[in-house]
Amino acid sequence: MQIRPAILKDAKRIASVHVDSERAAYRGILPDSVLDSLSIEAQEARWRERIANGTSNTWVADDNGEILGWINFGRSRDTDSSPTTAEVLAMYVTPQEWRRGVGNALWEHSKTSLQESGYSEVTLWVFELNDPARQFYEKVGFTLDRTIQKTVERGSKVLTVVRYRRTL
Repeated sequence: MQIRPAILKDAKRIASVHVDSERAAYRGILPDSVLDSLSIEAQEARWRERIANGTSNTWVADDNGEILGWINFGRSRDTDSSPTTAEVLAMYVTPQEWRRGVGNALWEHSKTSLQESGYSEVTLWVFELNDPARQFYEKVGFTLDRTIQKTVERGSKVLTVVRYRRTL
């Protein structure tokens, strides 16, 4: 498996991993109607734009041309962040590869990239009810920022998202 920067031709497979992972990870958290309405085609268009405009970094885990997962990160969007605070905007691994080291490889590569770019800490947001993701982030050194949380509305549900942070 190789961790490399995403290129435009990866957009469809990134979108597929995105949709498949959200449907698997968020079933029981998000309304079924939201998950069932997810579109690979719509996500592909968004990913083409993100990759083309280069406002954040997207790295993929590539196994002989098969995208097993991806991570997207950049400068923190939080209003209370410093210029040396980065943010993991999203990370998804295809459900068939969960707990097989893909997420860890993506994180380790991203951590090095962030350090080399001069960031001193990194944050991320995760659904409070997403225990598997929270356990993963805690395992790789993130800690819950107990002072910060927010709510988001998805379909008919209002959900709490919590912020994690770690020093680089």
